[in-house]
Parts: sequence; C-alpha cells; structure tokens
Amino acid sequence: MRSDDASGTLALRARGRERVARARERATSARVRRRGARDEGWRRETTREEERFDDAGDDDDEGEGDDVTTWTPTVMWRARVVLVLIDWTVTLVRTVVRARRAGGDGRRRRRRRDGDGDGDDAATRRAASRDDAVDASALVTGWSSGLGRATAMRLVREGYALVVPYRLGGFDAAAAFASACRRARANCRVELVGPLCLERQKDIDAFSLRALRRRGMDVRVIVHCAAAFSTLGESSRTATVNFHHCARLTEALVREMMMDLKEEAHARVVFVGSFVHQCETARRLGVDAFEEWVSTSAADASNGRYNPAIDYTWSKVAISAYAAAKHEEWLKTTGGRVQAVLVDPGLVDTRLTREWPTALQTLLRVGGACLGLMQTPENAARGVVDAVNRTFDESSTTCPHVYGPNGALLGDSMWMRDARVRRLVVASSNE
Repeated sequence: MRSDDASGTLALRARGRERVARARERATSARVRRRGARDEGWRRETTREEERFDDAGDDDDEGEGDDVTTWTPTVMWRARVVLVLIDWTVTLVRTVVRARRAGGDGRRRRRRRDGDGDGDDAATRRAASRDDAVDASALVTGWSSGLGRATAMRLVREGYALVVPYRLGGFDAAAAFASACRRARANCRVELVGPLCLERQKDIDAFSLRALRRRGMDVRVIVHCAAAFSTLGESSRTATVNFHHCARLTEALVREMMMDLKEEAHARVVFVGSFVHQCETARRLGVDAFEEWVSTSAADASNGRYNPAIDYTWSKVAISAYAAAKHEEWLKTTGGRVQAVLVDPGLVDTRLTREWPTALQTLLRVGGACLGLMQTPENAARGVVDAVNRTFDESSTTCPHVYGPNGALLGDSMWMRDARVRRLVVASSNE
C-alpha cells in the first residue's frame, strides 16, 4: 500500500508540474501575442503585397480585398503628433516654393559625359561606366511596391540591368517582379540575390559584387528607396529601415565597388530622403535631441510619449546627413568618381502611411490632391532616375540635393552641413 501511495503521490506531483508548465507556456504565449498584435496587421499586409504584382507596374494598393488588416493607432491623433504633421505640411509648401525658384527642369540643365547626343539614348549614357563583358547594373532597395517599384521599372525601361535583393521567403515575389521587368523590356537582365537579411551583418558581408560581375553584372548604381513609418516605438523599425539598413549596405557595397572601379568608370549612390528633415520641429529640438535618438536607435514608448512623426523626421535627418558625409568622403578617396545624391521626391501616394488611421490617410490624399502636390509613384520616379543619370560637378564638396520629378537642385540643409551630425551618423553606421 505504501508503494501504491508513493506512486500515486509522484503521479500527482508530475501532473501538477505539467499543469504549472502549461500555465507558464500559456502566459508566455499570451505575452508574445500581445506584443505582436500591434504589428500583426503590418506583417500580413506586407506579405500579401510582396506576393502580388500586376502588369501595369503599380503597387496594387487598391482592391486587395476585405481581408487586409488595417492598423489605426490612436497615437496618430495625439496633439503633439498632429502638430508635427502640420509642420510637415508647411515645410512641404516651402520646399515646393524653393524648388520653383531654383528654376526649371533639372533634366534640361543636365550635362552628359557622352557629349551632346540624344538624351533618350540610354545605352550611350552608360557607355562610360561599363565594358563589353558586363551590363551596367542598378541595385534598388524597396523594389516591392510604391516608389521603389516605379523607380526600378523606369531604370529597366532606360536600359539598366537590375539587381534585386530579396529576403528569406521572398523569392517568389522577386521572381514575379523579374517577370514584370522582362515584360517591360524584352531583353532586360535581372539578377535575383538572396536571401539577404539586412539586419544580419554576415549576410551583408557575404553579398559580393565580384560574384555578380562574374555573372555579367556590373553594379555602378545603388538606389535606396526602402522606407518605413512605424507607429510602434519599441520596434525601432523606422530607424532600422530608413537609416541603419541603408547605411550598412552602402558601406559594404561601396567598399567593394571601389576595389574594382576602373579609372574611367563612375558610380553613384542615390538616397531617397524627404522634405520632413527640414521641418521647424527638428530645428527647434536641436542636435542634442538628435544625438539622443541616434544613441537609443528607437524612441521611448514606455512612458506613452512616443511620437512616430518625430521618429520618422529623425530617420530622414540621419540619412540626409549620412549622404552629405559620404559624398565628401568619396570625393577625397575617388576624386568624385563615386558620388552620393540626395533626392526628395515630394509627396507621393504610396503605402508608407498604411499604419495611419484611415481618416488621416484620406485627409492626406485629398489635401495633397487639392494643393496639387500629391503625385503617383511613377511620376515621382522620374526625379529619382534623373538623379541617377544626371551629371553633377565632381569637384564639389556639397552633396547634390534634388527635389521633385523635375530635378530642381536645392542647397544643402543645416543638418547636411552640421559637422557634429555628420560624425554621429557615420559613427552609428559603423557600429
């Protein structure tokens, strides 16, 4: 009997331990679900978007179906956030006025390395940066939708070969995009590279331009179109996508590019920034606030004071200052044969605001359309591709700052000139 009692006791204890373990597992799962529930909608929408492409080349925002999860965070209606959005609107109007005063169409003022030939002759424009064995190629980040997709398609139509990096699980989407490129230009060369996770430094280091060259691809153009606007403070997705990923990949690719760059060849890195980095809010907060943002890599949401508009502003300040710093550095190391160009495309109708409340998204689109400032990704891509093809002064220490589809050349901002800000972003990119 004692043996039976002991066995029963042990069994009861075992069952008790199992119940405790299951309870702990459920509690852990609940915490994980709560933590992930806030960005679940973004994940599902992004996955669907990457897997769907149409023949026309737009980003398929409309008509995806009722199953798309829409995130409507109350944080966007907070007074401090709305005030920054109003500041952005004022900044946009000021930037447009500056661009119009700067004069005309940047493409008309373009000087070409290949002489006075036809500006539409894409092959001629790129003759100086390739040889007979390879295709002059462009690598575009953020190619899956919006401005990035429109830019990549326009580069394809202008005669560039395309390098398409894809992340884990994204091969089918990349292959579908490659098919769309070949429909746009029959003899288009598209090279899929991946899986590439930009959060893993070893993946970036393993990315080899030399391997691409052996396959007939000569990357001389890098265009950073990837962007994010996160309403989740603890995620740091805005800082990660808009700045850190961009800087890490640039450092790795340009370092390798310089090793093989021929004396007569030129290369260019185009950073897609935003007019928001020049808003008055950022100016008033000052460099100390920006330094704090850089040091934390994410805004603090624990106290309920997270401002996603400020987070996005700082990310664009960072990439603008980084472009200016790298331009000056490459001028010294390559004599201007590798250039950085900062492009402000203006107000573009993309999925960037997908985490905003629906009413606020509608207000943005309607207001932008009424002011004549809202543009399609295809129209905005004109300015980005013009920045790729346009010739700038190779001896200038000032990073070219281009606005809008017509390529109006603006002066550098206070953030691009500030030496302390430059040091901060360069140091952060090397961490």
